[in-house]
Amino acid sequence: IKSGVGVTLPTQKTFVYSNWIDQARMESTPAFVASATISTSTGQLLSHTRTRSHPKDSTAASSSIRSSSFLQTPRSQSSSTLPMWFSAPTSRTHAQIQIRMMANSYGTMKIAVAGGTGFIGSRLVKQLTKDGNEVVVLAHTPKVANPLFSQLKVIEFNSEHKDNPAVLEKEIGTCDAVVNLAGEPIAGARWTPARKQAIIDSRVICTQRLVKAIQNVQNKPQVLVNGSAIGIYGISDIKEFDESSESGDDFLAEVCKKWEAAADNAGIRTVKIRTGIVLGKEGGALAKMLPIFNLGLGGPLGTGKQWVSWIHVDDEVGLIIEAIKNPKLSGPVNATSPNPVTFQELCTELGKATKRPSFLPAPAFALKFLLGGSSTLVLDGQKVYPKKASLAGYN
Repeated sequence: IKSGVGVTLPTQKTFVYSNWIDQARMESTPAFVASATISTSTGQLLSHTRTRSHPKDSTAASSSIRSSSFLQTPRSQSSSTLPMWFSAPTSRTHAQIQIRMMANSYGTMKIAVAGGTGFIGSRLVKQLTKDGNEVVVLAHTPKVANPLFSQLKVIEFNSEHKDNPAVLEKEIGTCDAVVNLAGEPIAGARWTPARKQAIIDSRVICTQRLVKAIQNVQNKPQVLVNGSAIGIYGISDIKEFDESSESGDDFLAEVCKKWEAAADNAGIRTVKIRTGIVLGKEGGALAKMLPIFNLGLGGPLGTGKQWVSWIHVDDEVGLIIEAIKNPKLSGPVNATSPNPVTFQELCTELGKATKRPSFLPAPAFALKFLLGGSSTLVLDGQKVYPKKASLAGYN
């Protein structure tokens, strides 16, 4: 990073400058070479361009700099106005220039979010926007997403290929990060053969399409944060799991393995968020359980001994943001509390919180009859620990 460089100038001068590469981030952080032409008499920024190249492949592409880019031009200024990191010229032949050169930092990023209308995705979009980032929502049904995100750009994106791939690639090529949470809901219906295929396709095809778009653009995002789930470990009442554990062989494990494999060839830093049971009043498991407990009808499902590796939705959102920001995070990352509980313990705490009894159990055979294969979501579990998140300092 260079700053405070004083130069004697003619009527106008073009500066060419580049950033230092942080060796620790070389695998994921692009190098920049940029030029800026300014008028020495008025201080106006006449033009600016940048070339962005990844050290790994040495490919580069030039593009106009966005107002929210690493040059930090305020959005209220026009592109012809001198940005704040230029100080005013002291004379017609001399100017001071301060340059902030780095990959876009969090808070100034452009981030694409697929699955932004879901329980987690909607909270994520809200937080990303609140933090100052520019967010593009990739929505299965724009008519549903537009009213929710009236101030944001929404483009169609789905596994049915109803959208325009060129539009997707154009957006991805201007993004600093991509978050993919797209997928059909797993709970709430019996797992018929058609339902199982929809669960797989909605995740795998959407991920493959995003990876292809990233591969096709020259100006690549810094990171892909892709969804997954702790169901990849299979079920057990006695084993403990972290990111190094082997995967299971049931339906949910197979879904997760295919989902993660689809994200493997993006060519950029990729984080696979293995999400646990997400709790929050507005959605997820807790929203379905609270009304029952408020009526005094709550209680454990099945034996109550099954493990619940849970996470609050705000912590889930926080971990996704940490995955965007932290170049040390890559590969699978468990999104769970470091304190898993049994279903019986969860029900006891819910009973205390609602001041209602929590002893009415739901028999396993009844749930299996009503829900079929999807009953495993409530009758089975796994004891999962967030080892990588903890080591990265996220609590």
